[in-house]
Amino acid sequence: MIDEARNEALNVLEETVRYGSRTVEVALSYLPDDLSYIVPQIRGTFINFANRYRKSREVSLLDLVEEYGNIPKTEILLRYIILSSSVATAVERPKYDLIYSTIRDAYDELLPFLERPTWRGARKTLNMFGDGIGARRDELGTALSNFVNSTTRFAKPVLYKRIALIGKYRNLKDFLRGFMTDNASLHRTKMLGLLTRIIGHETNIPFAGKIILRKEYLKYDPVVDMYTALVALRSGAFLAVDDDRTKRVLNALKQGSAAFKMRKVVPLVRDTVRLARDPMLYEKGASDIGRNYCSKLMCGECPIRHVCKRFTSIEVR
Repeated sequence: MIDEARNEALNVLEETVRYGSRTVEVALSYLPDDLSYIVPQIRGTFINFANRYRKSREVSLLDLVEEYGNIPKTEILLRYIILSSSVATAVERPKYDLIYSTIRDAYDELLPFLERPTWRGARKTLNMFGDGIGARRDELGTALSNFVNSTTRFAKPVLYKRIALIGKYRNLKDFLRGFMTDNASLHRTKMLGLLTRIIGHETNIPFAGKIILRKEYLKYDPVVDMYTALVALRSGAFLAVDDDRTKRVLNALKQGSAAFKMRKVVPLVRDTVRLARDPMLYEKGASDIGRNYCSKLMCGECPIRHVCKRFTSIEVR
């Protein structure tokens, strides 16, 4: 019975990964018009480069750097994604549609800050957003500081050097260390996870070329938002993790409705995501399902309804 339940859970993971491969990252679905058209160009450029890179030793990452550099506004897109990731992780229970649409609508006003990230610009942006995205002022201030720190620490004056810096990292740990400041905040760590998912997978915006080519994205450490947690628990995907935490959730379910604090279930959900064939695609798919279906109890329309356990009595607070 235990083996059967785990096999069913692995099927849930696989179906969620498949859905994630077809899903548009929510941050990308709210890009400003003059940045959204760049995404398929970057994706196509990377796929073409990857095919050549695997076939010939004469092709190097510098070729990809040069090709990216020929695409207009690539650097602004990268900075916009860094800023969006920072702001999104500043909200404890994020409403992604609200956050990303607010940033998109403020794009023209944000452009000077994106082009020249300064502490003065961060303060102006803080006042611009106010509490309109659901973040406390101090948390949003930290997020904007993360953005300034990232672009000044990680980026160089010329576009190709910035892209080259992303490309030179050979493993995920080094990539994150390069972005991470000393005494990094929790929000900064969460921001890096979300940013890695966006630029570290070829289905999104594949800036981190070396990481993708070496399949380092399979070592991704999940962010785990509320939506991902809901789906991992209600779908039964968590049954793939065979330990006492899983048994405690099942025991709680036997008593009827089961409510869990988010911080209590994050470790179990994170381990669940890691068991997926592609953790990034699983989290992207689960987050989308949680946002659009599971949180609204739209089970009949859910893309994984044929494998889901429908533990809808589980609540996460």
